Amino acid sequence: MEEKDTDLNSGTDFDEAIDDELKNLDRDDYGQGIEIQTVDPEEDEPERKKRPFPFFTLLLVILLGAAAAFLIFVFKSISETGGMMEGISGRNILGVQSRANQSSENTEYSDYRELSASLSRLAATHKEWTNIEKNPDETGFSCIATEDEGVRMVYNLDQNSICGKYTLRDFDYIWVDSVNPGFCCLINIPGEEVDLSGYYILVHDDSGNLASRLIINCYEAKVVKLNKAIISGTILAPDANVEYDATVVYGAVYAKASTGARAYFKHIAFSGYTEILKDSKKFEFVNVVMRSKTLAWLREHYPEQYLTYPDDYVLNTDDLLKITDLDLEGEYIADMYKDLDALVNLESLSLSKTKIKELDLRAQIKLRYLDISDTDIGYVMLPETCTVEEFNADNAKLYILDAGTLKNAKTVLLKNNKFMIQPAYELLEKAEYICITNTGADNASIGKLYTLKNLKHLEAPENESITEVDLSGFAVLEFADFRDCSISSIVFAMANSLKDIDVSYNDMIEIDAKDAPHLSRIAAYGDYKRIIVRDSTVAVYSLDTTKIAYGGN
Repeated sequence: MEEKDTDLNSGTDFDEAIDDELKNLDRDDYGQGIEIQTVDPEEDEPERKKRPFPFFTLLLVILLGAAAAFLIFVFKSISETGGMMEGISGRNILGVQSRANQSSENTEYSDYRELSASLSRLAATHKEWTNIEKNPDETGFSCIATEDEGVRMVYNLDQNSICGKYTLRDFDYIWVDSVNPGFCCLINIPGEEVDLSGYYILVHDDSGNLASRLIINCYEAKVVKLNKAIISGTILAPDANVEYDATVVYGAVYAKASTGARAYFKHIAFSGYTEILKDSKKFEFVNVVMRSKTLAWLREHYPEQYLTYPDDYVLNTDDLLKITDLDLEGEYIADMYKDLDALVNLESLSLSKTKIKELDLRAQIKLRYLDISDTDIGYVMLPETCTVEEFNADNAKLYILDAGTLKNAKTVLLKNNKFMIQPAYELLEKAEYICITNTGADNASIGKLYTLKNLKHLEAPENESITEVDLSGFAVLEFADFRDCSISSIVFAMANSLKDIDVSYNDMIEIDAKDAPHLSRIAAYGDYKRIIVRDSTVAVYSLDTTKIAYGGN
């Protein structure tokens, strides 16, 4: 039979694809024929010769009827107790030896629940989409990967936010495909009720129906409705009762129980378990506190999923992909070892007051906030494409800082770090707030800050090597603190944005700040003889022995 090519980006009419699919519904992935027989109840039976109805025939019919009734009773009892997984029949769907192969039905049931839970924790790799707004006749949504990497496709749906604005019941079909011919697809659907009634689920490319490439995981479902649905693929719902009514299943259904009748069933096993689960590996933390903190974070942010897990649950790499912030302040951790390797989506990390001395964060390319204050950390390795916007290393033991890795940082706090070599502050291109209190900064260090076009707040007290400051070099600086330095001269001319400054306890005897047009406060405690400011609106804080003059008087 000639197949019609389907261009994923051409907007091929979905009804045509369905028509082609239904024509090919009697072919599995390997092209084996399936004969579907129908019987017309009104068709006349051939003429038969009438014979007497013997007694032993009647007895045989009665016995067979009794046996059938007994079997119906047994199967009904099993169905009501939920003791069997619909569609499993003792088969291990992973195709490998596991506890699911044991004779215990409860063990088998647990394994399917464990599989469902593992699949539910996988991070999404793709996002569903629809053209329903442009073409109202397209009443479905697509899980189609249009890039070459679309081999392992994971979609995590929200029943109330399909494609960002619709509900699951707003559609009546799902089209699954990829430009990569070897794709496999997982669709996770949360919720206690998953209603796919009337849906057509199509897994298709130009080679035909690919039912073995899709698994739909209804991991929270108590009820899955498949009334008058056409399903291509596998449905996994270990805690659910599946409702059938004239349902066509071209794949497999694994559920706790089922009611109703299917119009057609052809078993096609899902072939993508290895590919889908290959990136999900158990992760063993070296630091016990790290494991407990990450599990606690998951329980707080994903309670419906993780609150039921025991305290000794072993996290896997997909669990850790969900974690975006981690607060370990004050925890007794001396070495991170490889514990951060799997936390590649961290955006915020606090290690304040820990016992760590070395830190490698080159894998944390999404990190925006980093706090290593009050630690013994001497050197931090950050990714070249670092996205850190706030870096707090106050009271750490940094002896060197690669400022180039902090070029996106807006806040850089370095108080009391004794650098062997002064950092290249000019590389802090986006810095707005810098603290270099007691860091050995000198006149050259201040000169490097002149190039920072966004610097509004500068703290540089307790640096004896700073002897002169020219504030005209700071275009947008609003606050400056130069307490307890050795400054003998300071230039206020063209400090057009300066509002607040503290120059207490320096080597000057006079301060002339009248050229700072927006200065509203100046602190100048110490042996100053005279402080000149613009006018009396400027608040001056000094010793009583210091004379305050206005406008050069």
